[in-house]
Amino acid sequence: MNSQMLEDFLNLLPEEFKENEIFNSIMELLKKELEENAKILHLSLSSIFIADVLNFYPELSNIVIVDENTEDLINFSILTKDGLISLNIRDYDTLKEMKLSTTATNGYQKTLTLIITDQIMDLRIKSQKEENGFITEYDYDIKLYDIDGNELELDKENEKDLDFSEEFAIPLKDARAYRLNFHKHIDFLNENKIKSEQREMDLMFKDDLFRSPFKIDDLEKFIRQEQDRDVLEFIDEIPPKYSLTGKLDHFIENIKRIIRESEEVIISENLYYALSNYLLGFDRDIIYNKGKLINKLNGRFFMYFLHVENDQIIGIKQTLNEEDLKELLNNNPENKNIEGLLDFFNLGNTRH
Repeated sequence: MNSQMLEDFLNLLPEEFKENEIFNSIMELLKKELEENAKILHLSLSSIFIADVLNFYPELSNIVIVDENTEDLINFSILTKDGLISLNIRDYDTLKEMKLSTTATNGYQKTLTLIITDQIMDLRIKSQKEENGFITEYDYDIKLYDIDGNELELDKENEKDLDFSEEFAIPLKDARAYRLNFHKHIDFLNENKIKSEQREMDLMFKDDLFRSPFKIDDLEKFIRQEQDRDVLEFIDEIPPKYSLTGKLDHFIENIKRIIRESEEVIISENLYYALSNYLLGFDRDIIYNKGKLINKLNGRFFMYFLHVENDQIIGIKQTLNEEDLKELLNNNPENKNIEGLLDFFNLGNTRH
């Protein structure tokens, strides 16, 4: 990919982007980085643009065509002599979003996110430097503009506090004090961040904690809802709404082949992570691909030990009695707080 190719791609974008001065400034900087020796690592384009792109470059064979109902317009990563550059451009119903990320060889990371709506343009600039997993520099800035490009003088400190709170897993009420004195508390903040990441990693291996019940045919809706909940509860950013289509139908067919009939099911925490990665196309990153699925049918319960690998799902079945259900529920005290779980087991009302 060279700067001319990038320019051709950008010509396919909505006018809101092409007419935006901030966006164009960022693109000019990016074009300068696209030297002849830059190596493309990944490129995907929405299929609504693919015909136009191939008209520009019919010899381009490394394009990944993503499903046309995805929000991604352009998504690519390139490797330059100075580091890695990633660009993601999305088109939602109510807004347009562009995210440009750079990671230099010296560990310095910078992310620019531009969101354009009918009324406002929101630019967020996040910079940090990591050394051996330890964040030594951190800065976060927000700039808001009206549709004419005039900067709005609004209080952005609360938004900065929220991002800092999520980044370092500290209470929101304490975020500003720590943020404004980052270097003074750098050891504590990094230690807290690492502990939070470890807690999240531990969840990936839990087979005694379950998610809320859902119907197999509503799997996509369930994954979306759980992602939205995770964004609020967990510290690390969960990848936003990637297309589940393609693997989704294949997975549902495999599950139905294994369990035959079903009213509702629940899945263990580790299986949820494995399925999320698999359905989002990150299955190569799965480090644990087993878990439990419990199927409820006509008042009876059946547990399946599932193994997900290479588009194949293997299941071993076990019938559960009332004592088994109580034991599964009590193996992890957090289960009693999971919405719908007690009702699923016919053991009482859940707490909301």
